[in-house]
Amino acid sequence: MTWPWSRKKTSNILWLDLGDLGDLVHPDGPHEQWQDHGLGLLRTILHQNGIQTDLASTRAVTSWEQLAPQLKGYDMLLMNVRSYTFPSGYKAAQIYKELNPNGLILAGGMHATVALDEMEAIPQFDKICQGPGEKIIVDLVRDPHSFPRVIRGEGARSMAEWPMIDRTLWPQPASRKTRRKFNWPLEPECGWGPGPVATILTSRVCPWQCVFCNENSYIPNMGRRPVDAVIEELNDLDDKYGIGSVVIHDSMFFQNPKWLHEWIDKYPRKANKVWPYWAAGRSDTVRQWPDLFEALVRETNWRTISIGFESGSDRILRLLNK
Repeated sequence: MTWPWSRKKTSNILWLDLGDLGDLVHPDGPHEQWQDHGLGLLRTILHQNGIQTDLASTRAVTSWEQLAPQLKGYDMLLMNVRSYTFPSGYKAAQIYKELNPNGLILAGGMHATVALDEMEAIPQFDKICQGPGEKIIVDLVRDPHSFPRVIRGEGARSMAEWPMIDRTLWPQPASRKTRRKFNWPLEPECGWGPGPVATILTSRVCPWQCVFCNENSYIPNMGRRPVDAVIEELNDLDDKYGIGSVVIHDSMFFQNPKWLHEWIDKYPRKANKVWPYWAAGRSDTVRQWPDLFEALVRETNWRTISIGFESGSDRILRLLNK
């Protein structure tokens, strides 16, 4: 038997990865298999501070009946609830409380910040953490009863403070077919470059405040991850697992020219290989810094580029705060 069915209980605390049922069993495509960096970061911080957690995933089962036995017997359930995973989180919370009426549910994530009223309306959510959690998660899990029901999270001032994520703390593919193509603990090829794929973050918050995006309401601006730290992690992952390409999950990679010039200087020299990568940019900054954009494409193998064109109308762009 393989994970999650072979999982042995090692803790009284369970972290539940959320997503659509079956996404790690019979996924419709590679994007459903992408991993939650927030889960990886916070579980890494907890484990480094001596707080072990077990892991289950709604994506690793095909029915709620399959999930239920994996929730039974735990004193605490942790969940990172995004708006699109809110229905799964709500259903899982109901099942957990039926099985563990004295258990405590700690729910954080984006939905707790942008739709607190919906979270508060669910009595199963015992503690609700708004905003980033890396500076509060250890104390909160150690002594949740010392906190009010709604907690304002605390994040790092800079990504330089983050530990390197232990990717073996991410959920595993849950079918033979998926395991063959997944390259766990890296991620599957998605059409943007060869696998195995290493997904990384170099920045956490886009500095622009477009009205259709809620990221800046959830996480305050923070310092970008140092270039050397990004390259160090990529080299470490390559040494352990072998990288085929990279996906830079930043909301906006093409920002902060000083950082980008350093990336141009160091990535080709210090990385084990100049892996092709996907990252996002803005059309106005490409026009503002065309030579920098060209140098990144030419010298760092920025092979796949996403640029959003929300509208061709200047009036609509002004309304969107673009």
